[in-house]
Amino acid sequence: MAKREQQRPNRRKFIIGGLAALAGGYLLCTPSLPSPSTVRSAKRQTYIDQLIEAADMPLCSGVVYDHDGTSAIKYLREIVALGHGTPAEKEMAIRQSSRIFLNGNYDAKTPEVLELAGRGRKSKIFVGRRLFEQPKYDKFIAQDLKQIITVHEYQHVLQHAEGLSWGTVSELKTAHNQTHSGSMILYALYELDAIAKEFKSIHNCSDNYISSMKSGFRKYQNFLQQNLGRATPLQ
Repeated sequence: MAKREQQRPNRRKFIIGGLAALAGGYLLCTPSLPSPSTVRSAKRQTYIDQLIEAADMPLCSGVVYDHDGTSAIKYLREIVALGHGTPAEKEMAIRQSSRIFLNGNYDAKTPEVLELAGRGRKSKIFVGRRLFEQPKYDKFIAQDLKQIITVHEYQHVLQHAEGLSWGTVSELKTAHNQTHSGSMILYALYELDAIAKEFKSIHNCSDNYISSMKSGFRKYQNFLQQNLGRATPLQ
């Protein structure tokens, strides 16, 4: 444990500097498939299965197309039940977290419980309707969706399975609860880490997708910089 503490990077330095060193990468080959926006709802699970057929994601227990949000909410109930807390506390957590999945009106998510992180558990990835139906994604190609699932969301799977190198689960829970913006600080760190992973593995993605990644990176980096003065030392 002592050795791990010595290797942990300075949190303030991490937040200020962001994740600027985005280089290197590897190739992802995508089958010849139509753009997501052209795929009807009844065919979307098959489409996703074809996209990720050769993907190496050993810690992912499945990728589910969730048209109405019920699949993600059911899974959320299952994993919340594994954590600590009274039945009332768990029900409140489910109600609060399930809002983002209502009617399947979300892009892609990997729901998990923070206290279960770092135990090597497998996680499921859920894909909602937005990536297929929302106008802002109309120009995304098949490779873009594959990148979102197999790189960005799978990085979240790894975060849940392995934990985060800059803090123990106990420290992250404390930081999460220290201020009103604590949960958003943690969320921004998770997102920056996943977007950085995407930048390192870009291959044949559309300009629209790359622009979206850059915008997301700037958004979360700016949020962390703006909240640095209000953050606790741990955050």
